[in-house]
Amino acid sequence: MVSAGLLALVFAVERMHLKLLLAVPLVLLSFVGYALLFWALAVDDEDRSTISALRKRVSGILAGRRTTPAIAITSNNTAL
Repeated sequence: MVSAGLLALVFAVERMHLKLLLAVPLVLLSFVGYALLFWALAVDDEDRSTISALRKRVSGILAGRRTTPAIAITSNNTAL
């Protein structure tokens, strides 16, 4: 339902034939509103923790810090 609302807003902005300086901020505001509603309604606690861990890992890599592997390897399986 939220995705349909975003689509309707973007098409409404396009149909109004607004100047670019007004249309771009309206579309960006629509996307930000969509992201906030999606985060609140569609993302559960497990997804939030996964996204948070990924965000911390990426920010650590960008800052030049070493990070731990996402999956810890605990044994050496030489049979493979």
